[in-house]
Amino acid sequence: IEAASILSGDNWVVADYGKKQDLSFDFIKQLSTPKAQLEYYKLFGNLPTNSDAAAELAAANPQLKPIIDAGK
Repeated sequence: IEAASILSGDNWVVADYGKKQDLSFDFIKQLSTPKAQLEYYKLFGNLPTNSDAAAELAAANPQLKPIIDAGK
């Protein structure tokens, strides 16, 4: 049976050889906020990885709740 879709995501990493790791981690923190995660969803359609943003999205769109729950 073919899958209609898959759950996947983006990975953000900081290289251990990076010279500005502190800035890289700050950038990831910014991308991980609920506000940024919801904006990312609006722009690209990727479900939030932040649990508060995911809960807010599921509450606003009950059709997404089963998908968000499956991602837990």
